[in-house]
Amino acid sequence: MQKQDYLQLVKPFIKYLSEAWSGHFPHTFEIRDTSWIRYRNGNANWHVNNLKEAYQHYWWDNDAEYVTSKVTGFRNAWLKALAIQNPVDSEAAAKLVVYDIFKWGGVNACKKKAEQTENIREHITQALDILLGESDDIPQFSESGFYMNSGYTKVYAILNSQLIIYDGRVGAALGLIARNFLENTQLPKNTHNELVPLLRFPFKIERASGNRSYISPTQSTRNPSLGQYTFDALNTPSKNHALHAKWMVRASWIVEAMLKQLNDSTITSRNIESALFMVGYKVTS
Repeated sequence: MQKQDYLQLVKPFIKYLSEAWSGHFPHTFEIRDTSWIRYRNGNANWHVNNLKEAYQHYWWDNDAEYVTSKVTGFRNAWLKALAIQNPVDSEAAAKLVVYDIFKWGGVNACKKKAEQTENIREHITQALDILLGESDDIPQFSESGFYMNSGYTKVYAILNSQLIIYDGRVGAALGLIARNFLENTQLPKNTHNELVPLLRFPFKIERASGNRSYISPTQSTRNPSLGQYTFDALNTPSKNHALHAKWMVRASWIVEAMLKQLNDSTITSRNIESALFMVGYKVTS
């Protein structure tokens, strides 16, 4: 689907999402991460009234400075790597940036694919060109083509501010908000039915504690499915790179349109992405 066609169809949802920024969109969960609880001085109850408050309560791996420092640092390092004249040295420096993003994002397992990529600079540059296009039909992302997973979505988004990270938590949050929108907004039946597949943001199932296997979708605390509204998992039954890339693109389009609607220069796509990341920690009751 083309960008403008998609955005026109989901316009009511963009309005709803924009209103959730500083309006009324309460969300509560119990924190399970002991280091996060320590950071909050023992308070395990996380509650916000809207997405803006969710952004203001951003936290990841003992770091509350992602928006203000990490992105700028990674992007500057990438630009420096591309500017190195010697191609061998430039490639080595570029891979280090990618590895650092993986490490920060807690996705070191993605490093193996990057190590096998002969020209990571060209690979990422070409992938970004596709992701920034006007269509969400991007079969170039595949096991043997351009890679898309929880690690590479961070790389692509951090290196270009027009894209947002689309990981399991962001997908879960968008699915939850989409479900609430569909449940609570009075829409003509035809419009409602048309919107349902356009807002089926896939989430990612978390791994079972202490091992590498994934839990079942019904056990996932990031599965926003309820009643007639069901959402797919990105990582089951098998990895689908094109599907992941498609929803990263769609989510980025929506956030871009949301920013235009909010019309506030102090709000960035990173702020919104951070808010979604926080909400998506747990979306089940």
